[in-house]
Amino acid sequence: MIQSGGSETASNAAELSPQQDMEGARVGGAPRKADVFGVIVKAAEAEKRA
Repeated sequence: MIQSGGSETASNAAELSPQQDMEGARVGGAPRKADVFGVIVKAAEAEKRA
């Protein structure tokens, strides 16, 4: 499924990552900000472990 409407951010990563039908995310400018990107990566890793 492709969902449009904005980027995954530090503030919505924990909500978006667990969604069953998502296989990726648009992160926009987050990779330029290590602390913000880290939150997104950690949310994705937590979902893989669940």
